Amino acid sequence: MARKEKSGKITVANIVSVLGLMLLAFFTYIGHSYMSGGEIGMDILIAGLITIAAALLLWWLIKAKGAENELSKWKKIEISSLIAYILIIIPASVFGGIMHFFVVNDNKTAIKYSAEQDLTILTKLFTDYEASAKDVIARTRTGLLPAVGIKQKWSGDLTKYMNDNNIAHSKEGAETFISIQEKAVLGSNYKQQKEYFLTEKRNIKNTVDSWNIIQIPSKSKLIEDLGNKMTEQLNTLRIKGKFPNIGYDAGKGVYTLKGNHDIPEVKLSHELQFNNKLKSASGFNVIAILVVIGIHLLVLFNYIMAYRTSTIGISKDSEDDGGITLNL
Repeated sequence: MARKEKSGKITVANIVSVLGLMLLAFFTYIGHSYMSGGEIGMDILIAGLITIAAALLLWWLIKAKGAENELSKWKKIEISSLIAYILIIIPASVFGGIMHFFVVNDNKTAIKYSAEQDLTILTKLFTDYEASAKDVIARTRTGLLPAVGIKQKWSGDLTKYMNDNNIAHSKEGAETFISIQEKAVLGSNYKQQKEYFLTEKRNIKNTVDSWNIIQIPSKSKLIEDLGNKMTEQLNTLRIKGKFPNIGYDAGKGVYTLKGNHDIPEVKLSHELQFNNKLKSASGFNVIAILVVIGIHLLVLFNYIMAYRTSTIGISKDSEDDGGITLNL
């Protein structure tokens, strides 16, 4: 009778199967992260569920194979469990992310290009905002400076605006007001946001250029987040400045308030594509199938090498008595 391994003893087969489960968890997680566009919580959940299901079925297969009573019943359980593993766990790992991971890498040139385009679009938010802000500041200065001075006359609404905003009848007073408004829209808060973006842009570009497979999904999600965050923060900044539109009524010889010069609303010039390209990549990859087969062979290695009951001993020292051979 063949010797059965003592329970609790770690074998090479155990280690190989654990390695297979670790590879299954890793490739499913990274593959699903490409499918989800970097939704870490969902990626961990899917990878965890598939890996735990594989581990439980592996344990059940080994238990059924090594059963020492009701062998016919356990044989049926073993076969049904193996079929379940083949029909459920293997396809789940293929379509749960592993195939998608390899398909994305097949299309990485086009996906890299979409990332570069997205970064260009985000950079344009800042260049357009700066250009608009400087244009509004220039137009405010052009209208305000001629209006100040002791001899100039203001309409009632302009007089109120000047008093409310502490703008004196002097060019120094006008320049001070303009400087305050410029700092509100292009000052330290703006510079901090721009520096933050440029730092993230460099990090994203380095990741994409080197095609860091671990970080690609999170960077694609970061681009989406940056798009939302930067537009929101720039729009918050643009409304902090006060830029009066001052006109001149030549008939009455007075300067009037005609409204405001507004910095245009900050919007993305085009829809961002990197995250969507990552999620929607489609195709078929033979290497993915081979990798999946290899991983599951590793996972099932412990089952393949596990002891199968074929004889039952009838004496206390069953290993020496030859046992009674069972018909399976």
